[in-house]
Amino acid sequence: MKTKIFAHRGDKRDAPENTLIAFQKALELGVDGIETDVHLTKDRQLVIIHDESVERTTGHVGLVNDLTLAELKQLNANLTHPELGIQSIPTLLELVECLNQGGFTGDLNLEIKTDHIHYQGIEEMVVKFFESHAHGFRLIYSSFNLATTERMIELAPQVETAGLMIYHYGAMRRLFNQRQIRTFHPEVRILMAHPLFSFHRYFRPWTVNQKFEIAFCLRRHYRGLITDHPQLALQMRDRIQGADS
Repeated sequence: MKTKIFAHRGDKRDAPENTLIAFQKALELGVDGIETDVHLTKDRQLVIIHDESVERTTGHVGLVNDLTLAELKQLNANLTHPELGIQSIPTLLELVECLNQGGFTGDLNLEIKTDHIHYQGIEEMVVKFFESHAHGFRLIYSSFNLATTERMIELAPQVETAGLMIYHYGAMRRLFNQRQIRTFHPEVRILMAHPLFSFHRYFRPWTVNQKFEIAFCLRRHYRGLITDHPQLALQMRDRIQGADS
């Protein structure tokens, strides 16, 4: 089994994270998967950003759910790559259009970011969105919020829901044993500390950035790995697992 390479928040090494240009660059690299995060604005629009606050990625102060989409669109989400100019916070619709236009047929891992702020009804909104918008890629849902994980399983049983493992380990194992979740997304350091717990078919560890971490995952043929360095991971996969395997 060839390990799938997921670009964490897009190609954030060469572009500002979770922006359309970061996703475009990840597609150009030929990644197998994209990992990203969805929040809800004050006027209940689904937007792609990692943090609950806009401060780290835009330099402005405020929570996503205290700002309207129009207010968010006035912010520049590019503090890291000035040569790429102003980049806005994308909506979920803009992300899907970007992936469709890029001919992406891999896996989109959408993390529902309800572990700090539980946006009321976001689970239903995400499911209804994908039911009404065509896409050529495969969906994976994940969340650190156990209630959200269980709600996504209930609302979209046909879509893979992955267990993000830091909290609720026992509950995640119960859901796996009941065949309600199909895969685990543990932090890579957990796997490296407990290498015997290595059911390779079920793991996509995060965030796998160091060469020795990437090599560890590739040699165990994990189902996938989520990385800030997708180009490096793709190159190492060719060397370790073979370009045509």
